[in-house]
Amino acid sequence: MKKQTLILITLAALFTQSCKLDAPDIATSGSGGTKSDSYMPLTSGSYWTYNNVITGTAPDTLTIRVTGETSTVNGKLYHNITSTSKAHGSTAGLYYYGNHIAVLRANTIVNGLTLDFQFLNDTTAVGHTWTAKPTDSGLINGIPGRLTGKVIEKGVSKTIGGHTFTDVINTQIDLEYDY
Repeated sequence: MKKQTLILITLAALFTQSCKLDAPDIATSGSGGTKSDSYMPLTSGSYWTYNNVITGTAPDTLTIRVTGETSTVNGKLYHNITSTSKAHGSTAGLYYYGNHIAVLRANTIVNGLTLDFQFLNDTTAVGHTWTAKPTDSGLINGIPGRLTGKVIEKGVSKTIGGHTFTDVINTQIDLEYDY
């Protein structure tokens, strides 16, 4: 039987907090990256702050900050990030962009599983999908799994927290597994 679980937002899935994120507070520190090298600012100290709304719990804040350090995993150069939540404390993670693929990698809070969350393939056309393994082995607690991404919009402008972003790619990611 296949069970499909909708991941409400990419960054929440990185830290497995089953939550819905409100619009982020956009940081003004750091010079950030450019589209040619990354979709996220990667200068040391750059950060994004999200308001987490987790059903049945008090609102929480999640801040993701770039440390300025890098790590190589499976031949890929990742930028080190730290996620800090008022409810869950701090945890380390990694961000990778290369070969038109963007990935967030981190250990889950609950069971220490390392997720490799591919949230963007920028060569995928609007309405089309791609698939990726959610872990190095493709297994989630011994069960085969996959990420299916879909491009919802591409090349659009979005205004969040009073800041307008151009050439935005809006994706939806589903985590699927057999059981």
